Amino acid sequence: MKSDGVSTAFAIIMEEIASVEEQLNQEGINAFKDGKYEEAKNLANSGKRWERLGKNLKRFEMSGVQGSMCQREKE
Repeated sequence: MKSDGVSTAFAIIMEEIASVEEQLNQEGINAFKDGKYEEAKNLANSGKRWERLGKNLKRFEMSGVQGSMCQREKE
């Protein structure tokens, strides 16, 4: 990445996404245990969206690292 600050920001965002995913997992477990199956399903769907977001951001971050490496090689 161009700046260490950007790398740090990505790391913080990824940690927050992981935290939200863990919270959704726990809420889903509790909802399922309580027989709230529709709520558990909704939480699972939300968790999938957060997981997809995390994967997309990771891919974006990696493409930025590769792009900056290519840029340095040209200089």
